[in-house]
Amino acid sequence: MVNTIETKMISDLKGFRFFIPSYQRGYRWTRQEVRDLLSDLNEFDTQNNTQKYCLQPIVVRKRSDGSWEVIDGQQRLTTIYILLKIASDEIKSAEVPYEIEYETRPGSADFLRNLSENSKAQREDNIDYYHIINAWEAMEEWFKEQKVYSLAVINIYTKLMDSTQIIWYQINDGSDPETIFTRINIGKIPLTNAELIKALFLKRDNFLKSSNLTQDEEIYKRQLEISSEWDRIEQSLHNDSFWMFLCNDEKAYDTRIDFIFELLAKEINNSLKEPIWDVNNKYFSFLVFDKLFKQELQKGTSPEKLINDLWERVARYHAIFTEWYRNDKLYHLIGYLVSTGIKVEQIVKKTENMKKTEIENYFNELVRGTVKGIKNLEDLTYDNQSDKAYIKRVLLLFNILTLIKSKASMRFPFDLFKKQSWDIEHIHAVKTKIPETYTGRLEFLNLRKQQLEKVDSDAVKQIDEFIESGKLNNTEEYERFCESLDERYGDIDVNDISNLTLLDAETNRSYKNAPFPYKRNIIIERDKGAVFVPVCTKNVFLKLYTQNPSNMMCWDERDRAAYMEAMKEVLSDYIPGGEKNEQ
Repeated sequence: MVNTIETKMISDLKGFRFFIPSYQRGYRWTRQEVRDLLSDLNEFDTQNNTQKYCLQPIVVRKRSDGSWEVIDGQQRLTTIYILLKIASDEIKSAEVPYEIEYETRPGSADFLRNLSENSKAQREDNIDYYHIINAWEAMEEWFKEQKVYSLAVINIYTKLMDSTQIIWYQINDGSDPETIFTRINIGKIPLTNAELIKALFLKRDNFLKSSNLTQDEEIYKRQLEISSEWDRIEQSLHNDSFWMFLCNDEKAYDTRIDFIFELLAKEINNSLKEPIWDVNNKYFSFLVFDKLFKQELQKGTSPEKLINDLWERVARYHAIFTEWYRNDKLYHLIGYLVSTGIKVEQIVKKTENMKKTEIENYFNELVRGTVKGIKNLEDLTYDNQSDKAYIKRVLLLFNILTLIKSKASMRFPFDLFKKQSWDIEHIHAVKTKIPETYTGRLEFLNLRKQQLEKVDSDAVKQIDEFIESGKLNNTEEYERFCESLDERYGDIDVNDISNLTLLDAETNRSYKNAPFPYKRNIIIERDKGAVFVPVCTKNVFLKLYTQNPSNMMCWDERDRAAYMEAMKEVLSDYIPGGEKNEQ
């Protein structure tokens, strides 16, 4: 049987018996956790009677004696039990609707049942008693801090009984409860929205007999169809190239199909008579679907029709994303837009009813919007802190548009790009401050030797000769020698975008302020290995922007001019002539 899901009010638990198995430890909530719950309940606004305060899922399995084995949720159930015991001392009609019993600690059940002010004397008798009394005292302290103790108790009790719901997840599929407990509590892998929604979708009652198959066969067939399609979509989203084209965070969702459910839930929530107000709730998507089910079933909508319609919308989202991904130009434009912070949710809403040409025009306008603050590419400078975000964005766009315009089969790997940190790198190192001490000067020249060993043996020989000459302490001679190195490699103070490129932070910080030939050698080697080097960064260090390059040892004025012209040409559709009018 498929696991089932629903929401229950605390008042719906009247007469329930909860069984805590031996594989679980006892009650352990801290005073702070208790106070946090009370504060959340207190701040919850009940003026809108349709809104509910939602607790984390309670995972249960029905036992043969009619009680419920609690696989996850003991701490929450016990805390609410203690709260209701305190309320029963203040409110005559208040009662605890359910019981809790323990497989190996029967004394704890009696202690809870008879909990009162006198119970504090037994605090040290048992570790369970200790934590239960701590929670009791934390609650009393919190209530005493409010303006009127009794009114605060009544307020919390009313919110618990009238406005608090739990997500009730019932295990029916024969799964081992101890394994589930270990996963949730020890492995710290909570139930995901997708798991809860799947249980909601695949409830037996949602499917009707409509063929010559037996009812059980028909239900199983429909459940299997949805489950198979569900798994296919989830598997496709585990292709990181596809996933990180849509999302900036590899681990944004516990289950990646949750991304689609969240988009759909936000869309549905706007159409509900009484929307879910807490959009930041971890289980927002499930709560929206649960509310939709209840709303539609009350109107007489067939549950099977509702599920088919919803699943069709899920499949449509996935089909749209797949179509974007397979189209090289859309892949690059959308991937860039998502990288700059534009939400897929915004894109899919706007383009839903557009024609193909309209969609491409819309994306082009969005891209223009990401660089609209740039008046002139040549004015962007590394020295200006406010320019740095624009520089990084322009360099990223330059790489992406280069691939689009090349019409080659190569794609920009957003997954590799987003898994690394990126620096704005000076192509040719800027001038460094000359060390003042003998030791500092020796270290600097030895570092230069190390960097140039494989690329310029003449320079290494000159450095050795200068060190052996004994002139390191002579500041004038040292400065003159360093200037000769500067002239050799064009070590210049250029901080505009003609001397900047994108480079992964690890590579950039590994060679510090090295000369051009050393950087070039390192980048070529890393590109041959497993390190992702953006296409324009490779082009820069291979000098592919310069016609007939004559000197591979430096990045000079001619190289910078050619690079700038290439950038302007590639970006011309988005920053025409290097300029963009303010909007």
